[in-house]
Amino acid sequence: MKTKIFNLIVALICLNISIFARTALSDTTFFYVSKAHQLCAPDSAFFVIKKYKLNDKLWSKVEVEKNSADTNYEQRASDSSFNIKEDTSWYYNQNEIYEDIYKNNKLQKVNILARLGRHLEGYAIMSSNGKDVKEQKGWDKEGNEIPKYVCQREASFNNSAFGSWSQYLTANLNKDTPQKFGAPRGHEYVVIVQFSVDKQGKIIGVLALNNPGFGTAEEAVRVINSSPNWLPAIQNNKPVIYRQKQRITFQVQ
Repeated sequence: MKTKIFNLIVALICLNISIFARTALSDTTFFYVSKAHQLCAPDSAFFVIKKYKLNDKLWSKVEVEKNSADTNYEQRASDSSFNIKEDTSWYYNQNEIYEDIYKNNKLQKVNILARLGRHLEGYAIMSSNGKDVKEQKGWDKEGNEIPKYVCQREASFNNSAFGSWSQYLTANLNKDTPQKFGAPRGHEYVVIVQFSVDKQGKIIGVLALNNPGFGTAEEAVRVINSSPNWLPAIQNNKPVIYRQKQRITFQVQ
């Protein structure tokens, strides 16, 4: 009788371990992407992304270079789709670590740390909307404060001839493109365009992520490629490449 009870206990323990292992595995997913961050086969991947459940409240996503195993970034979010950023995320480059602190999907503070020694080089405290900088400071290697230091600034369209970015798009987009290509009336065609602003403020790497047809993707790419230069993004008082997506809608009445 004791032997049967013991065997039953062992069987239950093994069952629990098996269930736990399957659950843990289902909460961990690997993605393989190219250098351009497009999904690809594992053999041709440049980056490996691991997404997993950190605890009951947070998910974590880590991207590493496949060959060197160097970490590119670590993100935290309260949802598995990473639409709601929470807690602290880290972004690594050659010399610095950018530490973004979120609360309820709003950026609270940015810390810039030296990669060696991890001492604080600069910070920015964000306003309540999580976008505008309320206060920022930075220091050189000797610990002297840098005047007019910019910890973080997004790239922005700044052209007096056109006004805002949306005004530029409205004025320069050929809105009747789908009609010219025979699109039926009463439809809406949405193109999502990905592009970057380089360190000099030039638009580069323009790519339509979808193509509803009737010339819409080509026209969306054209109008963004034709943009005047932007103000480049800045991190740690240095210009950096800035990536953005733009939604462009064509309506056929």
